[in-house]
Amino acid sequence: MSIVNVDTSAVFPRLFPIPLAPLTFIALLALIACHRDGSSTINPPSFCTGAPAPTTLTISGYTPNDGVFDPSLTEDACNRIWMSYSAVNNSASGLRLVHARIARGNSVGSGWDDMNVGATPFNVNTEDVVNPVGPLTGTWEHEVSRLVYDPYTSDPNQRWKILWHRYRFEQTTVGSVGTPRFERGWISLSTAPNATGPWSAERKLFVGSAYDFDPADKAYNDSFVGLPEYELDNLFPALSTCLVFTEPGMLATANGIYISLKCATGAGGAGDAILMRCDNQFSIGSCSYLGTPLSGTEAARYNGTFAGGNAFTGFSATELVRAGGRDFLLVTPTEGDIYRGCFTFEIDDLAAATLVRDAASLLTPKLAVLSASLRGTPGSFNGACGYTQANTSLGILFSELSPTAPHFTIQSSGHQLPP
Repeated sequence: MSIVNVDTSAVFPRLFPIPLAPLTFIALLALIACHRDGSSTINPPSFCTGAPAPTTLTISGYTPNDGVFDPSLTEDACNRIWMSYSAVNNSASGLRLVHARIARGNSVGSGWDDMNVGATPFNVNTEDVVNPVGPLTGTWEHEVSRLVYDPYTSDPNQRWKILWHRYRFEQTTVGSVGTPRFERGWISLSTAPNATGPWSAERKLFVGSAYDFDPADKAYNDSFVGLPEYELDNLFPALSTCLVFTEPGMLATANGIYISLKCATGAGGAGDAILMRCDNQFSIGSCSYLGTPLSGTEAARYNGTFAGGNAFTGFSATELVRAGGRDFLLVTPTEGDIYRGCFTFEIDDLAAATLVRDAASLLTPKLAVLSASLRGTPGSFNGACGYTQANTSLGILFSELSPTAPHFTIQSSGHQLPP
């Protein structure tokens, strides 16, 4: 979900320094406040009535000093549950360091152990000096990961796959947590025969227009991991306005690997949820754009979802889930850059990138039917959900910021899919 800038103040910005196209992310810490008619809002099915109280997830074996976030769940052939997640640490200089890690759950997912898989392309943060005056430091962040077990691949060394967002994160003032430079970043891929490795070298898979907007940024980016395999904004006209791709979801099927991505188009969290498909081996050239199942401009239709109402401006934190023989797109509705829970939409046709929509709706496009919704503490920054059907104990997991340290938490909702 690309939220790592926690400060002690109530509001902290994520800045995207691209001329003419700034992209700002904001997260909140301490703002805890306690009819469907074809029009612009609906009251959808919700998990809220009779919902169990969320519980904070604990992971044994590794304890980052500022918490954990961004759960991504998958199930292997032996019905074991695995999770990739973001570990958040504050360095001695004040810089925020985030990397992805892998944990294994018990048979029902109620307890978790970090697997300490060793050095991988996605779990190492090296702090470097970006300006000797100060000094000011920076790092490569590795976050919003998506782990998946793929029983369909013909290559046993690619049975496990992980996608994540790698980008530069640098201090601009001494002691600050840092500022993201999303123009220096991309969606990465690594594969392995087992969840514990060995994990392959990083592949620079997807980039948006920010990657080479400035020739200096392109030269810098190309010096790490080589050229991108897919410049999506250039390959597919429908994606030409996408500055950055982030928050991947992934679903392994016999017909290939389906990937959801947030296409970030501008300030205030603007952007769409897009869908792609690659073959099960991620062969060069096999990835293609399928469509945009959900546009950020549709978010306001769901302003009446939660008690008290909202003013949703977009969607973020995409995820793909198969449960009960049905496929779902999970997204987080946003108010500006603030995450406000999780929405579940049933997918009508994966290959066509379409959702189940209300045939009687008078809207254009027709209203996407909201299967279910959940949120954490009202008023808090919460969302970025993860789910696997095998996780019968904890159900849907979601991320929530806490006003006290550790600030980053993963919560269990107890709710299952299908709703």
